[in-house]
Amino acid sequence: MNTRLLPHCAWLLAALALASPARLPAQALDEAIKSFKAAPTLSSSGLADASYSGNVLREWDSAQNQLSSLDGYIDNNDFNNALSQARQYARSARTPEIRKLWDDLVTALQTEAKAREAAFTEKVEALSTRVGKIALAATKPSELDGILDELYALQEARNNGGYNNRLQRTYTRIDNTLSFVNGWQDYLAQRESGDVDGARNSLRNLNSNSFRYRPVSRSDILKLMSSIESPVSPSTNLLADATLDNLTVIRDRIAALQETSSGRRSNEFYALLGDLDALNRAVSELKADRLASARDLLRNSNSTAHAYLDAIAKLKNDFIIRALPALTGVKLSTPPAANETAISYLNRLVEEAVKAEDWPRAQRLATVTNDLVPNGGSCSAREPLVGANPAVAIKAWTNAQRMEKAAQPVAAAALYREALKAGAPPKLEAQIIERLRALAVESPESAKEMR
Repeated sequence: MNTRLLPHCAWLLAALALASPARLPAQALDEAIKSFKAAPTLSSSGLADASYSGNVLREWDSAQNQLSSLDGYIDNNDFNNALSQARQYARSARTPEIRKLWDDLVTALQTEAKAREAAFTEKVEALSTRVGKIALAATKPSELDGILDELYALQEARNNGGYNNRLQRTYTRIDNTLSFVNGWQDYLAQRESGDVDGARNSLRNLNSNSFRYRPVSRSDILKLMSSIESPVSPSTNLLADATLDNLTVIRDRIAALQETSSGRRSNEFYALLGDLDALNRAVSELKADRLASARDLLRNSNSTAHAYLDAIAKLKNDFIIRALPALTGVKLSTPPAANETAISYLNRLVEEAVKAEDWPRAQRLATVTNDLVPNGGSCSAREPLVGANPAVAIKAWTNAQRMEKAAQPVAAAALYREALKAGAPPKLEAQIIERLRALAVESPESAKEMR
């Protein structure tokens, strides 16, 4: 008997006893190894043939070297390649005795592979179940470190082995669970740091991801999202004392918070800093009598700091009201009422000028209104302007008046219609309709403009 066989058999037993999953009884594999350890039994046809017997023993001796070539595959739990190689050796065996040894080993490897696959899948499923319970009970990110180590170890064991399509679902479960736990740890870290928006967003991402295997149910995540208390209105907290005269102080306060924040909250602070910078520059430009620059800074700034829109809108209102005398170039007849928004104030001034038939003043105010606060966007999207474009309407009205004085009723009627389409203020609209009706009687040709 070739004594070199014994070390190979010992190696094979050790290699198959992988750390993960735990060693399972594999009687078929043990029997196959015993067959390799014993001298091969000759077939009846070769019993009296010394030459044949020698061939079998030489092939048996060679098989030990072939067996050692499977070492790396089995060390890595790569039964796919181990089986492929063993089958190839079985097909190339020249004697039935050695072919049977390989065939028996192939059968034993298949049995062991299936047992290990089942154990590996069972271990992953059990760990995934534990993950759900641990995640829901955890209050600190560090409480998930242990389970993450276990998951990374499973992933490493998977990566070290050959690809096995029978285990693809198990591999997917490992990846899903690992990704989920990492996301859950982010959520715990954000919640611990007070980043409520970030924590809620992390949970939202975990719920929206198309995980095939989800350790925590969607309903449990929704409950957690609703249980996270919203902070006191950030606008109230951070901008409660903000005025046009202390914007630098407020900005420094927000900048300090932004440096220590992350994720969505950091982005929100960054957007807020941009709004405050634009307002601060606009105030400086107004003080320096650079009116066009002050106007452009404000009308071109569309806030993306969604949690602070109301507070920023209030500061912009305050700025517009402060800037109105300089921007309009006219003496304002009445001051703004308490808590009156800039748009309401401007609309009221336009109405007063229209009522007084002070068309130059009305047009100037309407132009500033439309230019500074296009569609109400810079102050409050919920509060419409007087008409869509009162400045155009008033200009068309004054031109129509001149056409009437020049005895051009058709042109006047066309301009009146243009004023209505542009969105004339209510009081002016009534006068336009009155003039159009009068022109329809005075000039039949202008009546066509009414249709």
